[in-house]
Amino acid sequence: RLRVQRAGTAQELQDAVTAAADSADVVVMAAAVADYRVAEVSPAKLTKESAEGPGLTLELVENADIVAGLARDAPAGRTVVAFAAETPQEGETLVERARRKALRKGVDLLAANEVGWDKGFEGAENALVFVDGRGVVRGESAGTKREVAEALWDAVIAVRRDTRATPEKA
Repeated sequence: RLRVQRAGTAQELQDAVTAAADSADVVVMAAAVADYRVAEVSPAKLTKESAEGPGLTLELVENADIVAGLARDAPAGRTVVAFAAETPQEGETLVERARRKALRKGVDLLAANEVGWDKGFEGAENALVFVDGRGVVRGESAGTKREVAEALWDAVIAVRRDTRATPEKA
C-alpha cells in the first residue's frame, strides 16, 4: 500500500516520518532532508529595495536529524536504513565518510553514493557502498538503479538476519 503525505518543512517531515515509522519493520530514508534552514522566514518577498544595504545575509540554524532520531528511538526489530549523498573531501574516501555517518547517526545500514559535478542523481546508473551501524562495509553495488536497489534490499535482509542472531543493537 502506498500513501503520500506532503510535508512543506523539515519539522512536518519529521512528524510524518515518525508517525509512519510506528508501524514499520524497515524504514528507508535520506540521511538528512537538509542540514540547515533559515532562522526566520520572511512574511514577504525579500527585495533589493527592502534590503538595508548591499547584499543579503541569512542566518541558518540546524534542522533536527530525523533519521538519527528514528534510529535512536527504534524498538527492537525495526531496521533503520539511510541514504547519504556524499562529496568526499581531499584525502578521504567515500567509505570513510560513510563509516563516520553510519556511526554518528546510529542507523542499522547506510547506503552512500558519491555526488559531484559529474556524478549524482541524473544518470541511469548508480553506485553505492553499504556500511552497517558498526562501521563495517557490508557490500558495494554498481549498475542500473534497479540492480543497485536489489543489492540494497539484499543488504537490508542480511542486516536484519544478523540483528535477529544478535538482538542487541550495535
